[in-house]
This record gives sequence, C-alpha cells and structure tokens, in this order.
Amino acid sequence: MDITRRQLGRLAAVGTGALLLPGLLPPGTAAAATPPAGTWGDQGDGTYVNPVIPADLSDWDCIRVGTDYYGITSTFGYSPGMAVLHSKDLVNWRTLGGAVDDVTRIGPELNWDRMNRYGRGVWAGSIRHHAGRYWVYFNTPDEGFFMTSAPSPTGPWEPLHALWRTSGWNDVCPFWDDDGQGYLVTTHYADAYKVHLYKLSADGKSLVGPSTVIHQSRGSEANKLYKIDGVYYHMFSEVKAEGRVLMMNRGSSLTGPFETRQLQHVNASADREPNQGGLVQAPDGTWHFVTHHGQGAWEGRVLSLLPVTWVDGWPVLGSVGADGIGNMVWTGKVPAGGPPGMPVDALPPWWPATCSPTPASSRSGNGTTSRARTGGR
Repeated sequence: MDITRRQLGRLAAVGTGALLLPGLLPPGTAAAATPPAGTWGDQGDGTYVNPVIPADLSDWDCIRVGTDYYGITSTFGYSPGMAVLHSKDLVNWRTLGGAVDDVTRIGPELNWDRMNRYGRGVWAGSIRHHAGRYWVYFNTPDEGFFMTSAPSPTGPWEPLHALWRTSGWNDVCPFWDDDGQGYLVTTHYADAYKVHLYKLSADGKSLVGPSTVIHQSRGSEANKLYKIDGVYYHMFSEVKAEGRVLMMNRGSSLTGPFETRQLQHVNASADREPNQGGLVQAPDGTWHFVTHHGQGAWEGRVLSLLPVTWVDGWPVLGSVGADGIGNMVWTGKVPAGGPPGMPVDALPPWWPATCSPTPASSRSGNGTTSRARTGGR
C-alpha cells in the first residue's frame, strides 16, 4: 500500500463522507482555519494539512537514518505483522513491507484455524537503528515480548524472537546508550501501569533483570527513550482530566530522578488525543513529532505531523501556548529535505506483477520517517 497526497480526493466520486474525518478537524469557531472537506496531506505548494495520512496507522513510531525516515505501525492480528513505512519528508509515506513474516510465530491463537486475536496480537512497538541494523520490538497483551532485526528496513527480517512469554505488558521501546549497553522500557499495565526499565543482553534478545520502576501515573504508557545533548528523555502519555496527553521525564540518568512536564494539551472531541509517536530531528536541524490520534472508534488512528519547539530544554509539541504547553496544529510547511510533491498519477506503480494494475486515477504512495538523537545512533 502506497500512500501520498490527494489519493483520497481521487475517490470523491464514491462519496467524500467517509473522508471528512469531522472528529479530527478543529471546531468551527474559525472557519478559515478548517481545511476544506477531504483535504489532507501534501498540498503540492510546500505545505501540508493534518492528518497527513487519514488511514489507520495505530501505535506509530519512527526514526531518521541519514536522509530517510522509517516508521512502523501495529497490525494486531493481521499478517504480515508490524508494517514498515518509508518517507523523505515526514508527510508522504510508502509501505515497504512487514517486519513479522508469520504472526503464528507469536502463538497458535493467531493461526488461520483459530484467528483468536482480533484487536490483540501485534501491539505498539518501536523501531531503532543500532550497530548497522534496524531493530523492532513490540509486546502482545497475551504472549509477551518479541523482537526482530534486519540489515535494511526492507529486510530480510530475522524470524521473530520471543524475549519473554508473559502477559499484561505494552508499549515497549529499546535504547542503546553511548557505551553500547541496551535497555528496554515498557509498561506493566496489569500492575497499575508501572513503567519498568530492563537491561538488554549484548545481542538484544534477552531481558536482564531485575527491572527498575522508573515511573507510574494514571495510564502511563506510549514509552519512548531518547538521549539528546547528554540528557535522557522518557516520553510517555498519561490520562488527565482533558484526556490522554503527552508527557516527558528528563534527567541525567535513565533511572531518574526526573523532572516531569506536559508537552501538549488535547481537545479530545476535536483532535482525538494525539499521543503516541516518534520525536525526530530533520537533517536541517528542525524537530518534528509524528503521531497517531483517534480513539479507536470509527476513525481508527490517523497520522499527523506536528512541529516541535524546544523551550528551556523541553520539546513542546505543536503551537506553543501562553502556558508553555503545546496545542494541536492542522497545517504547516513540509519539512525540508524531501522531493517536491508529485501528482499521484506520476508515481511509479508499486503492485506485484501478479496483481492487476490499479487505475492511474486511484494510485497512491510515498513515504518518510525521522529521528532525533535516539539511543543507538
């Protein structure tokens, strides 16, 4: 599946009602700020409209390697598992494949004769680049912790490896420090959402215990670890009165003590709680946050791009409010470094030779990902 600007606009003839995503657009208090119905993604004039992809890309994470961005999204019970996408500008993305060739490696309940993991299976994971390889880790709620790695984001990915068969965990992220030591952060949601930090074995295939609990708050999950200018940052989300919001711990050690700050406000009825994604730095030094948002109902979890402004050593997501906390934005400039937007009809075909070509008027496709200074770069 290739996804680029305007492809849904090409489907207007079959009804734009499904494309309007009204719950994802800002309230009508400022009509001029509300994109026209069906508008999204790359506008072809150097700007974009959120969502950049109005498709279900749940539990997003992404990194940058050189001038390329790579992202992953959970796939639950579907096979191949853990879709991998590529982009040059964080707005246009192209699907490369899946990191999990056979989801039955997770367990027999995912086999075709049972298919007993609807909404479960491959949950949120993280992608990192370390020691010349790409690493993907994720949890399933019932089977435990899994990982795979590859020399290229296109593969071949190693057969899925189980680090620990257990249940009740989610939202895992690996991190390699400057000395090469690997770590894994994850939430034990079955135990009051305590966030644990484990050491990884040298090959990245085992957890070295015991773990250290580094955080706990209401619904704390969506974990990411970064090291930026010598400071450790633990990004996570938690539930407040306004909804699920992005938070961050920072400190001189991975285990704390930490300062904690909220990074963004949400308006749950309008922006559907952007909260899980990847913090990345573009080649020109600018920072961005690519996030899913949506509450898992009719709209799934679409993908949006937010600018990042560093204020007193904190990455503020979106537009900086009077209180110093970010707010959702719906438009912006396409990050520098990518190719100019192409009309959908100009894109090369992507389908396998065994498939019937899609009419030019309905083709789609192209991609991005990013990285800040994440562990393992």
